[in-house]
Amino acid sequence: MKSVSSVDYWMILSRIDANFRNNIRGKEGTHIVNGSELAHVINREVPYNPLRIMREASRVAKEAGLEGADYWLLSSEGAQLCNWGDEVNFYSARRNDVHETDADKLAALELLAQVCEFVKSRN
Repeated sequence: MKSVSSVDYWMILSRIDANFRNNIRGKEGTHIVNGSELAHVINREVPYNPLRIMREASRVAKEAGLEGADYWLLSSEGAQLCNWGDEVNFYSARRNDVHETDADKLAALELLAQVCEFVKSRN
């Protein structure tokens, strides 16, 4: 299994509005930073817990007025938001070529990106 690079994370994060990224970021500590700017942004903006990302996707969908936004699932197959019977639902398949924790985070982030893009398209 390979690790996910900062560029892979940024490809997804760049599709998520900065306001939404601020909500999933959590507490910011003060610490010395070294390395690239991209790595710093990724390390600050990708939560360790993919459930936080899923809760944020649910919150964004609920604020957009989507029915079923309270129903979400993060499993070994991927991330899902809303019921399949709902008019709008979101799904992101889980990658099997990366570490398990990275695969969960990527699936959840991809789902959040889909929700954010949907909300932007409605406005």
